[in-house]
Amino acid sequence: MSDKYPDLELTNFPNSVDTISEKTDPSSESDLTLINTYKGYIEAGNYSAAISYLASHPDLINMMITKDDINKMLQMILAIERYYFEDVQSFLLNLAGIKAENITFNDDSTIEAFYQSLKTLVTNRALVSDSTGKVATSSVTSTELDYLSGVTNNIQTQLNSKQNTITGGASTITSSDLTPSRALASNSSGKVAASSVTSTELGYLSGVTGNIQTQLDSKLASSTYTPSDVKLKLLTVDGAGSGVDADLLDGRHASEFELLLNADQKRKITISTSDPSGGSHGDIWLKYAP
Repeated sequence: MSDKYPDLELTNFPNSVDTISEKTDPSSESDLTLINTYKGYIEAGNYSAAISYLASHPDLINMMITKDDINKMLQMILAIERYYFEDVQSFLLNLAGIKAENITFNDDSTIEAFYQSLKTLVTNRALVSDSTGKVATSSVTSTELDYLSGVTNNIQTQLNSKQNTITGGASTITSSDLTPSRALASNSSGKVAASSVTSTELGYLSGVTGNIQTQLDSKLASSTYTPSDVKLKLLTVDGAGSGVDADLLDGRHASEFELLLNADQKRKITISTSDPSGGSHGDIWLKYAP
């Protein structure tokens, strides 16, 4: 039953769409047998048998149009007519900006005015209520209206929290990518730019604890310090007490070995191409051929 039209018990409109079972025509001898059997019960006045026979043969029901079928269709049509004249018509009039008391659909000229007023609406625009409370088209297109889809909060509040455009040093990186894996620096215009230093090279700064150039300046240049340079430096500090130990044997100076011998134990060793001559007992003379 319809909530809007409780007096129309056989229709649910406009609460829901009514359903009507489809009817079929007899298409076989068995169908005709069913019909004639039922008809025979009716003609004989045996209504209880006819009702029982009809209940046990649902296919026979689909081949019949009953009083309930006709009454249901009548009430469905009546509900649609009421809904149109009581609701749809007033809605259309309001949409067109025409007061209901000024129009009757029996007046062809008024109906024409009604449709003409509908035609004045600009196509593909959002609708609003005008100063008189009537439906009117706005300047917002239907495409622009679709942009509201997905908005979850007050648009102006969200816009106010945003920056109009990116300005300053970051303005050069808003439309194109930078060279990958490079250290960033400010260019001559004060904008963000990729430098020639790779991210790997930048990583070498990790662990540095002081000014790099100062530390480098305090180091010896390998290109200017050859082995000869090192030798010359060592010669400037050669000798006893120099710490270089170039004049020591097992940490002892040659003079220490000399002191360990008595005067009568010291012997002279001569290496020459001449024959031995002079010397003392125990001296050694080594002659070699030139």
